[in-house]
Amino acid sequence: YYKTVINDPTDKTKQTTKTHTNEKSEETFNAMLQGVCSGQSGSDVKQNKMMTAAMSRVFHCLNSKNYVELGQLLADGLKMNHKVMQNQKGFTPEFFVCAKLGEQVLDVMAKNPDAAATTHPAFAKAAARLALELGASSVTLADSPGGPFNEKYVAVVYSTCGMKTAAKDGLFALNEDFGFAEVHTSGIKLKTLNVINAFLQADVVLDLCRLKTHSLTGMSCAVKNLFGIIPGVEKFQMHSNFPEVGNFSEMLVDLAEYATQTKDFIAVCDAVISMEGNGPSHGIPKKTGMILVSRSPFSLDVIGERIMRGAKTDSTAFVRHLDIASGRGIMPRNWQDIEVLGDTDYEVFDFTPPDTG
Repeated sequence: YYKTVINDPTDKTKQTTKTHTNEKSEETFNAMLQGVCSGQSGSDVKQNKMMTAAMSRVFHCLNSKNYVELGQLLADGLKMNHKVMQNQKGFTPEFFVCAKLGEQVLDVMAKNPDAAATTHPAFAKAAARLALELGASSVTLADSPGGPFNEKYVAVVYSTCGMKTAAKDGLFALNEDFGFAEVHTSGIKLKTLNVINAFLQADVVLDLCRLKTHSLTGMSCAVKNLFGIIPGVEKFQMHSNFPEVGNFSEMLVDLAEYATQTKDFIAVCDAVISMEGNGPSHGIPKKTGMILVSRSPFSLDVIGERIMRGAKTDSTAFVRHLDIASGRGIMPRNWQDIEVLGDTDYEVFDFTPPDTG
C-alpha cells in the first residue's frame, strides 16, 4: 500500500493524494522512484546552489522489516537512478560504495552489524549486485574508520563488521588503496582537506548510512556518514580544529557539499534497525523498519530527524548541521517542505537521546 502526496508548488495548502493499493505493481513503484532519481547531477548543483524540488525529494519505504528482503528493495530503489546517470553521462560508470564501517570519535573499535552501529553487509551486497547487473566494470566498498588508515587495521574492521565475509561472494572488492590526496573546496570553514583515493577515483558514490543518535552532532545519518572519506586519524585532527559543535557542523556541511558537487551521488539510509541512546557506537538498537533514499544527503537527514524525533522535531533544535545547511539555502529546514514519495504516513519515534543531550 502506497500513498503519494503531491504538493502544489504555487500553493502549499493544496495537495493531491494518489493512493495505490497494488503493492506488487512495478509500474507504481518505479513511478515513485522516478522522482528521487530525476534530480540534478552534481555539476548542476554546483552551478545552482539552491536545490530544486527534485533534488530535495526523499523516497521512503516502510516495507523493509528485516534484512532478508532488503536486497530487492534496495536494488529497486537504485535502479532508476542508475538509468538517469547513464543517460546523462553516456557511459557505464564504475561504481563506488562509500559504506561507513566504524564511526568512532574517541573510542575506536569495529562493531558487529547487529549492534546497529555500522552499515549492514546486506546493503553492500544489494548495491553491488545491482551495479554489476547494470554493467558496472567493478564495485569497491571503502571506508576510512576512525583509526590508522592502513591494511592491518582496516582488515580487522572489515572482518568484524561482516564485510569480509560478504565480499566472498565476489559482488564487490574491499578497498585496498590506503592513499589519499589533498583537495580544495569552496567551503566556509573547510578550505582544504585530505580525501581517500577510493572516493576520488569513483564515478558514482553511494552513501550507505545508518540512522543513529550521535553524542556530538545529535544525529548521524547521510551527512555525518561522509566523514568516512577523510583518512584515518586525520578525523581526530578535524575534531581538534573544530571542537565546538557549531563549527564542527559547519565543517560537515562543507564536506557534504564538496561530495555532492563533485560526484554523482545518492544517499541510502539503513533505518531497518536504527540506534538510540549513546550513539554512534554505544547506543541501543531500535527497530524502525524503514529505508530512505535521496539524491540529497541534507534532505534525507531532515526526514531522518523527523523519524527520530517525532513531535519534538518542531519544538527543539537537535541537528545543528541541518540548521546551517538550510541557512545556506541548500534545502528546506522544515520536514513538511521535503517532498516524500512512497508511504507518506510513515511512523515517527521518540528516540532516547545521548546522555550529552
